[in-house]
Amino acid sequence: MNTFDRTELDSLLRSIEDLHMSIMTSTRAAISEQAECRHNSVDSGFGDVSYDVDTKSEALITEWFTDYAPDCGVVLISEGIGTKVFPAHHTEASAKWRVIMDPLDGTRHIMYDNRSCRILTGIAGNKGANTSLADICAAIQTEVPTTLQEKCTVLSAIKGQGAYAKVISAVPPFSTLYEPRLRPSSETSFENGFVVFSNFFPGSKAIISDIEDRLICKIVGEAGESGAKVFSEQYISNAGQLYMLMSGKYRMVADIRANLESWHRRNGKALPLCSHPYDLAAILIAREAGCVILDIEGRQFDAPLDLSTNCGWVAYANTELMQRVHPSLQECIREAQHILTNETVMPNSETRYRMTGPEGSGYIRVECGMEGSWQNAHYHKNFEEIVIVQKGKMLAVSMSPSGDYEHRVCNASESFTARIGVPHNLFLSKGCITHTVKYGEVNNSDWVPHEALDMYTKNIDLSEEFDLL
Repeated sequence: MNTFDRTELDSLLRSIEDLHMSIMTSTRAAISEQAECRHNSVDSGFGDVSYDVDTKSEALITEWFTDYAPDCGVVLISEGIGTKVFPAHHTEASAKWRVIMDPLDGTRHIMYDNRSCRILTGIAGNKGANTSLADICAAIQTEVPTTLQEKCTVLSAIKGQGAYAKVISAVPPFSTLYEPRLRPSSETSFENGFVVFSNFFPGSKAIISDIEDRLICKIVGEAGESGAKVFSEQYISNAGQLYMLMSGKYRMVADIRANLESWHRRNGKALPLCSHPYDLAAILIAREAGCVILDIEGRQFDAPLDLSTNCGWVAYANTELMQRVHPSLQECIREAQHILTNETVMPNSETRYRMTGPEGSGYIRVECGMEGSWQNAHYHKNFEEIVIVQKGKMLAVSMSPSGDYEHRVCNASESFTARIGVPHNLFLSKGCITHTVKYGEVNNSDWVPHEALDMYTKNIDLSEEFDLL
């Protein structure tokens, strides 16, 4: 196990604070100067996308470690930079420290000068690839304020020594103005407080919102009963969220994007951008301030010091609130992934109500509009579906392996089964209602269009032959 000298650690922390001040000054200057190209981005290959304002801070970090890294050796792990060892005569194995950094956490806010971002650094004794967030023994988090702000916060912590905060002038010489106490909320309910779910990017918005609604209903009751007593917002910075939590402004923060990977896979969706360990480089400060930070299973949250691990975590202002809420959150996540519902109006004016189970099987209620309409011809490679007519009439047309077309009119209470690999299309009369059940190896991406059957069916004279119009 690595040991450290408190004086040595203090010295390293203060030196890194100087680096943070340089990054803050450079970033504020950059956002003042480049309004027209602030959104230009490049994929660095080391974490999230890097924007113009990120690349400047990344260059400052590399330059600083090249010039000032302690002689005992540092393995730097940083978004936008990758993993590098300083000074050059060291190897990853010989360096004493592993330092994880996020040059700017909340770039999307600061590059538009609409909200502060944070510079994050966590310092851990070097245990090689086994080093994790739990090994961080010191951390510092510096606010980069917007150009209209004149002051900002700097937070720091050494393990076991509590968390420290100071408010400083945002311009050199960065004078300390006062030292507030970090005090998470002692409230044990959600009422009249901020409860925040990270839901920043397209792809997970529906399911995360569903989980959030379920949880709030379980804890405080339905919206109509509780009124507007629970608030939320989207601060695109994990460090910013944790600052809001440890300063008493939030009650809870849940970033569960990474925990929904299996749901995305079942629904043929790519997993959106998730939180990574560098976004939580200063997590020690929140814990030293008294916040409780868990994974979904209820264990103390931890992750390796790397650039790629997708992190799902939940932070609470206090233990009593966590004990009250976390079991319900686990239940809501299970419920939302078990049966998902949505309503869709199709291009042919049908309204479809879907329920989907965890393995992909599901149910669709289809309500045809005031005019009858064809669906789109298709077939499935791995699953079957049965369509039952509740009301009205349905014409089912399928194509046999020999290429012959088979027609079947289904009245109320009658059904049509679409077998695996059989192209089919359905016409629903006006006002028709059907129930479709999908079963087998269901995958929403297993929908193969069939152009020939589409052309054939949409030329059928429905009024004369089938009396469906």
